[in-house]
Amino acid sequence: MLPAYLIFYVLVLLHLAHSYTLLPEVISTQFDAYGTPLRSMARADFAMFHIGFVVFMSGIFAGMGYFLTRLPVKYLNIPNKDYWLAPERRRETLQGLRHDLCVMGLIVGAFVMLIDYFVMDAAQRNARGVSPETLSILVSCMAAVTGLLVARLLIKFRRPKGTGGT
Repeated sequence: MLPAYLIFYVLVLLHLAHSYTLLPEVISTQFDAYGTPLRSMARADFAMFHIGFVVFMSGIFAGMGYFLTRLPVKYLNIPNKDYWLAPERRRETLQGLRHDLCVMGLIVGAFVMLIDYFVMDAAQRNARGVSPETLSILVSCMAAVTGLLVARLLIKFRRPKGTGGT
């Protein structure tokens, strides 16, 4: 999964490098429900915040995946834990969870990058702000993707038929 993260971070940096000189010296960064700017920051501060926030939000999931594989079984909470974390399946299950967390990290990182893209776009166009409709669509899409990933995990960790239990 490391190559995917490296490619993603390179894309983030390339996008920022392309956009940086096109941005005004001061960028609106916080908006109310109607898209009206409430706070702003200097272009250089915004660039550092953008990189840091994308790396933090995506990287925290990779970190959780790494940490997850080192936790004692009693601290892990997945459906049908007794089956999926049995010694003969534990390694494969934890590797799958780690992969799933890394994928979620890339999705969250892309979501943050997309929000920042619209903030940068509004700043470049000297627009009033990011439209509430755009933000609503982005948040709704992120909620839907998160719901699908949770559903996928629930299906993935159902107890196989014929193994006993409920």
